[in-house]
Amino acid sequence: MCKLFMYFYLLFIFRFNRFLLFFLHFLFFFKYTPSFLLISLDIILQSKLLPYIFFVFLLYFLQKSCILKLNIKK
Repeated sequence: MCKLFMYFYLLFIFRFNRFLLFFLHFLFFFKYTPSFLLISLDIILQSKLLPYIFFVFLLYFLQKSCILKLNIKK
């Protein structure tokens, strides 16, 4: 889950570059990210306002779950 958080965080920084999305997906997250999620992300990225709303919510959720996961491991 923390790897997914870093993945979406990088996407947010690079302003939803679709080439970067596919590149990172095949380099690091092929096991963790299903292809249907990648296709749906690609569809969402084509709109103008939805990516910001979606990724801010997703980043918040993933960050919170990563913090909870790290607290449990301690």
